[in-house]
Order: sequence, then C-alpha cells, then structure tokens
Amino acid sequence: MISSAFIYALFTGFDVPAARTAWMLLAIGAVRLTLVPISTMRVLLALAIIMAWLDPYVLWQAGYWLSFVAVALLLKYDEALQSQTFPTTSSAVGLNKLNQKRQSFTKLNAFNNKLWLGFKRIFRLQFWLFIALLPITLLLFGKASLWGLIINLFAIGLFGWIIVPLNLLAGLCYLLSPTIADGIWALVSTIVNQLHQLIDWLTTLPMLKSDWLYTPINIAMLLIAALVILPWLLPRGLLSRLLSIPPLTLLLVTIYSNQQSFSKMPTLYILPTSDHDITATVLTYPIEKNAAKLTKGSQKSVEKNRVNWLFLADHSLSDERSRPSSLTAEKLAAIVEQQLRTLAINNLQGIIVQS
Repeated sequence: MISSAFIYALFTGFDVPAARTAWMLLAIGAVRLTLVPISTMRVLLALAIIMAWLDPYVLWQAGYWLSFVAVALLLKYDEALQSQTFPTTSSAVGLNKLNQKRQSFTKLNAFNNKLWLGFKRIFRLQFWLFIALLPITLLLFGKASLWGLIINLFAIGLFGWIIVPLNLLAGLCYLLSPTIADGIWALVSTIVNQLHQLIDWLTTLPMLKSDWLYTPINIAMLLIAALVILPWLLPRGLLSRLLSIPPLTLLLVTIYSNQQSFSKMPTLYILPTSDHDITATVLTYPIEKNAAKLTKGSQKSVEKNRVNWLFLADHSLSDERSRPSSLTAEKLAAIVEQQLRTLAINNLQGIIVQS
C-alpha cells in the first residue's frame, strides 16, 4: 500500500491529498512496526502540522483542509462503528436464522439483502461526511450542491474502484510495454471525459441547477458548526448529542439573518472576478412596499421589496500594451452568478456594461 501510494503521488506531482495519503501510510507503518502506542488520529494531526510547517502555502489550498478533515471524520466514524455491538454481525446472524426458518429463500434474495445492507452503510457514511464537511465546504467555496450526496455515491466508487486502479496499472505496464500503457491511459481519459460530460449535462438540468446552497460563512459560523458536530465526534456517552440542538438552531438563525440583512439598506458589493482589469459590482437597495406592489405585475426582477443592478466594466487598454485576459465570458458568468447567489440575489433589474 505504501509503495502504491508513493507511485500514485508521483503521478500527481505530490499534490496535497496524494502526498497526505503516502506520508500518512508510511508514518502509520512505522508506528505499527515499532509498537509505539500512538493513535492514528495523532499521526494525522502531526502530519498536517508538518506539511503546513514545511509549506505554509498549503493552508490556502482547499484540498489540504478537505483532505485532512475528511480523513479525521472517517477515523472517527470507524471508531464509532467499532465501538458499537457489531451491528453487522447481529444482522448477519438474524439473516441466517431467517434463512433457516424460511428455506424457500434463494441465494439471489440473500445476495440482494447483502447488497442492500452494503448500500445502506455506504449511504450512511456519505451522509455523515456530507453533513460534517458542509461548514468547511461553504467556507472554502461559498456554495454546496445538495445533490452532491447522491452523485458522490456513484463518482467516488468510479474513481476508487476503476479510474485509480487503471491509472496505477498503466504505470506498471509502462515499464514493460508503453503501448499497452498508452491504451489503458486512453481508456482512463475516455472515462474521465465522459464523466465530465455527464456532470456538465446534469448541471444544466433545472432541478439540479437550482438546488445549490449559497451562503457566506465566517469564522464565527464555523465555530458554531464545530459545536454542532462536537458531541458526535466525541466518544458516545461523554456528551449528550441533544446538546447539538442549541448551536444548530443558532446556526440556522444566523444564516437566515445574514440572508435577510442584505435587503434592509442600500449596499454596493464589489464581486471578485480573478482579473484586476475586469470589475463586477452589484447595487442592491430596498424600495417601498407600494412601489413593489405596482411593479410586481410588470417586472419580475423585483424580489423581496428590493432592486438589484449589476455593473460590469472592462478597464483594459485598447492598444497592444494591454495583456490578454484569461477570463472568458463563461467563466465570468459562472463567477458572477455564484457571488450573486451567495448574496441571496436571484433576479436583476438590469445589467450595465461599460468599457
């Protein structure tokens, strides 16, 4: 496993998630061989600190936080599963007794039941990770897909069981026959491209395009979210899990109040565009209720008694001294749409473009 992890890390240029996997397996192997009583969680924490110390720029990478937090949650989930009274064993025993009493059951039914139990465990794990990673996902990206829970059930299995093993197999075949390796890599590229096309098509569907959670997250909200999941991360019985209800209620109220605060006063927001020559600004201001009633029938862009105007400006020079911009129209539209939805703006009164 250590050798495979380092080979795969070489393929990815020692990207943060791959490097974390390789070095963590090496550290855990050393701990197991030396019989040092150090838990896996401490090894993970020490590795996170060492990687941040050697390269502080990893703290600005979303992959660093998502990788280490996700693995820590998986370890906690595994510990909680092992501390239970072996529910899978009892389920298997109950299934065997049921099969003894009802001999009419076929092997196909038993296989279907086993497959269903496995799917329930995978769905429960994905649901646990989705809820636990939701605060940090919103903090890093400002949005989260509500359909991600369902899509991950398919995508994670595709990458873990098909794409990554084929990639490693191609790397090993390359030492013997580069032609065979190129064929396997072509197959992997085809699978990935088809997956990207499928995801692009899914994101254009109305029911998938609208089911995104947009909200600005700050450090205070992240601390409240940590208090929500704290009783679930600690060993069972140490803290009552009912203690998650007060911070969860506070978190929901805070998110709702943040969304409502945008419509109480005239505000000018400068939206990031990743290009200093191209600016995007949105002006949102409230209007009187009577005016909103008059415009409700004729203008659908008035929402929640406020008006929103978007200003787009291109400040680049028209001569050859201006550097070419890498910001395409599609990329700018995606960035602006995400920022507007984060501000709870769904409709615009108009767009003003100037250059």
